[in-house]
Amino acid sequence: KTTVTPKNHHEAAKITAEAVRVKGSNPRARVLMYLNLELGLGWYDSEAEAQAASPSLFIRDANGTVINCSAGPTMIQTFWDFREPNVTAYWLQHILAPIAASRTVDGVLFDDCTGFPNEHADVAKAAGIGPAEIARIRAATFQALTNFTNFLAANGKYAAVYEGMDPTDAVLSRFIYTSPPPNSSAAACASHMQSLLKLGGKQGKPFIMTATGFHSTWVGSRTDPQFRSK
Repeated sequence: KTTVTPKNHHEAAKITAEAVRVKGSNPRARVLMYLNLELGLGWYDSEAEAQAASPSLFIRDANGTVINCSAGPTMIQTFWDFREPNVTAYWLQHILAPIAASRTVDGVLFDDCTGFPNEHADVAKAAGIGPAEIARIRAATFQALTNFTNFLAANGKYAAVYEGMDPTDAVLSRFIYTSPPPNSSAAACASHMQSLLKLGGKQGKPFIMTATGFHSTWVGSRTDPQFRSK
C-alpha cells in the first residue's frame, strides 16, 4: 500500500513498482497488493473504471444513487455490492487476474473483509440500509472472499485476510489474521501466537500469518508464508 498523490493515482502500478524494488534487495521477499473488499477506491485504475462505467457494481441509496464516501474530488470512494454477481466477475477479471499473472506481486492483502458498512455505520444509517440488508451484503462479501482466495491459491498466489474477519473461521484456514500479541512478556507473546496458529496447523495447508500493531512499543509487522506451527 503506497501513499496516494491526487494527481497521479495508479495505485496498483505503484505497488507493483515497489515490489520490483523490494525484490531487487531481497528476491525471497513476499509482496502483497492491498485491496479493499468494502470500498471501491478510485485511485486504483481498474476500480476507477468500474466507478465511471458500471454503477450497478456499487451500493446505492433508496433513490438509486451510488453512495459516495469520498475524501475529495480526486479521492473517490464507493462501496462494492457483492450481492450483484457481476461484482465478483469484475474482480476476478479486472482486479485479480493481473495479480494472478504477475511475476512480481505474490498475492493480496484483503482489508475490510466483512464488507459494507465496516467502519461506515453512519453511511448505512443515512442511506436507510437496515440490519437485514446489511446481513445479505456481508454474506455475499464473504462468499466473494472465499472465491477470491481459492482463485489466488489456484494460481500459486497468497492471500492475507486483514481487518473485519473472524480468524478462526474454517473456510479461511489458509488465511489467518492475527491481532497484536501482548508486549507483557516473551512467554505471553509466544502463547498468543501459538493459539492463533492452531487452526492453520490442523488444516495442514500453507497460509500467511500477519500481525499488525499500533502500540508505541510495537516494533513492526511481519508476514511469512513458510511459517509453520509445531
